[in-house]
Parts: sequence; structure tokens; C-alpha cells
Amino acid sequence: MPKHRKSQVWEFFTRCNNQNCKCNLCGRIYKTGGGTTNLNNHLIRKHPKVNAINFKKHVADEARVNKKPRIDFDLTNSTPSTSHSNAEGGDAAKEIENEALDSQHEDSDDSFEENLIEVHSIGSASTITASSTSNINYNGSNSSHLSQPSIHQIFNAQRCYESGGSKEAMLTQALIFMICKDNYPLQCTEKEGLKRLLKVAVPLYHVPSRSTITKYVEQKYNSLQIFVSKKLQQAHHLALTTDIATVINATRSFIVLTDHFINEENNEMVTIALGVSNLTQHHTADNISNDLHTMLNNWKILKENIVSITTDNGANIVAAVKKIM
Repeated sequence: MPKHRKSQVWEFFTRCNNQNCKCNLCGRIYKTGGGTTNLNNHLIRKHPKVNAINFKKHVADEARVNKKPRIDFDLTNSTPSTSHSNAEGGDAAKEIENEALDSQHEDSDDSFEENLIEVHSIGSASTITASSTSNINYNGSNSSHLSQPSIHQIFNAQRCYESGGSKEAMLTQALIFMICKDNYPLQCTEKEGLKRLLKVAVPLYHVPSRSTITKYVEQKYNSLQIFVSKKLQQAHHLALTTDIATVINATRSFIVLTDHFINEENNEMVTIALGVSNLTQHHTADNISNDLHTMLNNWKILKENIVSITTDNGANIVAAVKKIM
């Protein structure tokens, strides 16, 4: 029987095998070695907002014990990576979206990784393009003179688009960003038009299937749900809005629940869609109340933190709200 995973780190990582695991937020693969030090370091460097909420006390205690600086090596670079998060300011709603889709990074090699999730393969060769070698002197010093890349570097630049390469991972995450940001269907990667576009633009790139895209999106959602839930728990005055929507020319109805609160850090309002539930039963107060309770419990929202619930004044939904309050 496998050993029970107790550390909170595993809320943001998925184990690939006994030695490797993958970050659900950015897709990078790391060796665990039986511990979580590498995983903690990754959260500190790449996802500081998540780390600040979930691991601040743990990292502080560990630093007092070890009293050693943390140095993490980027798998796609031969030198230790010391990049830090550059995403500060803006409203809290954008902060949550940035953590999910568009966190900015000072390190140009990692900038796209923070746009969504970038899956790196362990042991894949570092890629050096012609533009990145134009100012490199092969004796080890920087030079303003242009240098012609070697044959080996040119072939590496091509192979990075194949399965397991760094560019292949970036393209996959660009597709996921497009799907999440623009609300495209998951099966869009199987459409002939998109396949032809990618075939012409990047002939060596293999377009992932719908099942692969679905797996990445689900892993991303599960981890980001924890992040957003922590944000909601920090807000002590929540205003909710809810309404029932019926699909035109159909018999399907949905109940929508949205949360609004003031971010105390910058005094700006945050709006988060908590969920959309399919009303399969009669629209009675009891059924509506049960659906609302389920969505509130999923986000761990306490009743005492709710200051108001705004509705369309329908008799059934007003009665359901009274049952909650």
C-alpha cells in the first residue's frame, strides 16, 4: 500500500511515478526523491501567491531549521534559476486570473510558463535558438559580435518541437490558454482547421487529443480551486447574487451563484463566479436551497460571513435564500 501523502504540497502536484511528479499549476515535472523540498522550492519561485497563502509558516520554520539559502535548478537551463515573481498591483480579480493564466515572470525563458502551464520533460535537452546565441561567445564570455550557431544547436532547436521538447510543451499550454481564456470547446484541438494551421506553422508539433487537453484542464482547475477558496476564506464580508436562467427553446434551467467582496489589501471589489448548477428537479425552494448549499460548501464559505444575497425577488428563490440565511 502506498505511503499516505500528508504534506499540503500535494494539493498542487500530481505524482507521475515513484520518483517524479508534475505541478498542476504550471505543468513542470520534478524529482521528489522521497521528500517535498524540490516541490516547496518550486512553489516559492514560480507561484509565490499560492505559496504565501498555503506554505508561509511551513517555509519559515524550515528556513530556521536549515538556515541555508534555497537554490533550485531550472531543468531547461544549465545555471541556477533565481527569477522572482513580477506580478504585483492590479485588482484582486485580475490577481486570481493571473495566477491561473497570465502570471508574469522576469526570466524570459519562463515567461510563457506563467501564462498557463508549461510541461517540461525530465532530462530533455536544453534548446538554444539562433537568436539566443547571437550574443554568446563560445569561449564563455558575452560578445557583441554575431555568432553562427553550430549544427548541433540547429538540430536541437528543431527537435524541441517534437514530443517531450520544451517548445512542444509551450505550444500545448498555448492551446490550453486559448481554450480557457476564450471559452473554446475542449474538442477544438481535433478540428481540421486548427490542425492544418498548426501543421503549416509547426510541422513537427503533434496536436494533443481532447482527452489529453481535458486532463490538463481538470488538473489546473482542481489546484486553482484551492487557491481561490483560500482567498474567499480570507474575506469576512461576502455579498452573493443568484438567479435562475433558462436556455432559450429548451427545457433546461440553471442556477447561477456569484460572490462579491472587497479585497482588504487594495480596497478593490472582487467578483467570482462560484458555480452554475443544472436544475434537474422542480424549481421548489427546497431544491434551490440544496443546490445553493452545495455550491457554498464546495468553496467552504461560512454562513456567518455572508452579509447579503440578492435575487430577482421570485417567490421560490426568496424562500430558498431564507432557508440559507
